[in-house]
Amino acid sequence: MNSSTSNKENKQKIKDLMDRLDCLTMIKIDMSIHEAQEVLDDFARIQIFLNESTCYPSPYKPESLLPRKKDKIENAFAIAMRYENDPERKNTLYLNYCNLIDSFRPDNEAERLNTNMLQNLTASGNLVR
Repeated sequence: MNSSTSNKENKQKIKDLMDRLDCLTMIKIDMSIHEAQEVLDDFARIQIFLNESTCYPSPYKPESLLPRKKDKIENAFAIAMRYENDPERKNTLYLNYCNLIDSFRPDNEAERLNTNMLQNLTASGNLVR
């Protein structure tokens, strides 16, 4: 696969995630904007902690690290998007939503993906022990 194809696939994946979030904003969700903001603040704290620490350096993170259930965080993103007018803030919400969907996986799937990635890096000689 060349980088052009990979780039197109990544752009399409991001567009699909943005469309998914836009669709969620149209669904009635039983959550106030205040509660949604609290959920997103908790998610942001977890992201900052994981990014700044070496506790979990792997790209796929288990959902058990999330402060709330993944679907509740998705709903909070939808509520925030519904009420957000600032384009820069909306862009940040999209990026963080993509991170939630792409990085946080069910625990056993995250473990399997990380193990496979490390085995591939070790086999290719890209990982120095």
